[in-house]
Amino acid sequence: MRRGARLAWVLVFVGCECAQVEPLARYACDENGQCLSGERCVGGFCERVDGGAAGGSGGGGDTAGGGRAGGGVAGGGSAGGAPFDAGCAGRPDPVDALGLDENCDGVDGVAAEAVFIDPLHGTVNGEGTRAYPVSSFSSGLVKIGPAGKVRFFVAEGTLTETETVRLGAYSVHGGYSRTEDGGWVRSRLRLSGCGDGGRPILYGAPVAMRCDPGDASVTIESLCIVAADADAGASIGLAIVGGGDRTVLGELDVTAGVGADGPDGADGDAGADGEPGEPGQRGGPSVDRVAGGDGGRATCGLSNGGNGGAGRDSASGLPGQSAEGARGGVEGALVTGSCTSSCTCGTVTRAGGDGAPGDAGVDGDAGRAGHGIGAVTAALLWQPVSGTPGTAGTRGRPGAGGGGAGWYRLDSTGVTGASGGGGGAPGCPGAGGGAGMSGGASIGLLLLNAKPTLVGDVSLTARNGGNGGSAGVGGRGGEGGMGGDGGPGFEMWCNGGDIALDGGAALGQQPLPGPLGTRGGAGGQGGRGGNGGNAGSGAGGPSVAIFCADGGYTGIPTRRDVGSGGMGAMGADGGLVAQQYACTM
Repeated sequence: MRRGARLAWVLVFVGCECAQVEPLARYACDENGQCLSGERCVGGFCERVDGGAAGGSGGGGDTAGGGRAGGGVAGGGSAGGAPFDAGCAGRPDPVDALGLDENCDGVDGVAAEAVFIDPLHGTVNGEGTRAYPVSSFSSGLVKIGPAGKVRFFVAEGTLTETETVRLGAYSVHGGYSRTEDGGWVRSRLRLSGCGDGGRPILYGAPVAMRCDPGDASVTIESLCIVAADADAGASIGLAIVGGGDRTVLGELDVTAGVGADGPDGADGDAGADGEPGEPGQRGGPSVDRVAGGDGGRATCGLSNGGNGGAGRDSASGLPGQSAEGARGGVEGALVTGSCTSSCTCGTVTRAGGDGAPGDAGVDGDAGRAGHGIGAVTAALLWQPVSGTPGTAGTRGRPGAGGGGAGWYRLDSTGVTGASGGGGGAPGCPGAGGGAGMSGGASIGLLLLNAKPTLVGDVSLTARNGGNGGSAGVGGRGGEGGMGGDGGPGFEMWCNGGDIALDGGAALGQQPLPGPLGTRGGAGGQGGRGGNGGNAGSGAGGPSVAIFCADGGYTGIPTRRDVGSGGMGAMGADGGLVAQQYACTM
């Protein structure tokens, strides 16, 4: 039997009787070149130009030879190439490579089960029928399901979809073309190649098509699928999720796009500097008490610097406030004495002690670079093996307050000591650097819990995986605040044994050690915050023609082409390159 043959019984009515003659064969065609010499392609079928029985002439062939006037009613046919044998209605008519219309409904396959997609002549608001097809999968998915519609019949042409075509459990059959009289013919010419009269081409989203067969038997055949490059994550040509071994893939050409580059990790924020401590105040005569300087205020919820110790009248100073292990400056002691006429006072002075500085924070740990391949979730989200972030540094410790100076008296002249300066606030820790993310995968065919059968010419192509992202740099730790200066001492002078305050050499007076002896202690500097750790870099994305997760396939693909794996950023792995990964056969 020749290609595309359709056999039919021709009934010839003679009066009230009918006679059965030999079965005639009709051969599906798209153009005259598919017919034999002496035949021509008319209405999707080869017809004899001489009206003989072999072709079923369209113009006045004799009855004995099976002729019919214009595809006459006697033969059950019509001029448009519609079914001509009413006796075959209801027969099984699976979609086949020969394009046979075995149930005489005018199309290879069961027309009542199908939504018709015609990229060239369909419309967005079409009915999805042969006469009024839709123009895209997105329009067809609205029509599928009700009234027993379980499959798509797709004519030649180019389809463009911006969203993933989610087939669910419905089948797709390409290879059709629409004839001039509105009929639909499936030809071998439409079952190979992509475009230019071959299989229809779907230019899809980064995940171009997804099928979830469940318990149904699904066939996807005679189609070319081209996924777009991914803006984020993976590009996947065709994904089969579930369904076990009940799915058939045949006469397909599937090409994934390029996987997206992994985003670079963000640099960690720098820690805020600690605020300085307030300086101490100067003492003096007739002053009851001199308050110490306040410790620097923490800027990130940490402990403040220690407060400076106070200077007091007729008493020793107060010690500076300790802060988280930093000891406060010691207090200055009360000192008394007298001076001779030669201004020999014979006294020992005692200033306030300086506060201890705070300890510096510890730097954060560095992150780990990305190593491994990555995985795909059931939602078809790419889970990369990215670097890990750096950890934050630890905060510094606050500085302690300086001690207050003691009361200082010579003879009848007394001076209240100066107060200590406040300790500096600690520096805040630097944040860890953000991890570099791994590049996205390029996957031709993804099989998740699925094991389809591959039939005929099945070509699968992955392009390049995405490059890994660079690691973020850890943030600088904040500087500790400076400790406040201790309050200055009050100057004392002597002239012939008499004590004077704030005198001067111009008056012939001799300076006494009062300014040093009544000085308050300085506050300690706050500790510096630790630097944040640098993050790890992202690995490159893989390029895999068939990527399996608890899946596999039977049959032999015609081609499994791959591109390049993405480049890993510093220290991270490059992307895997493989014709298939983790598949069972």
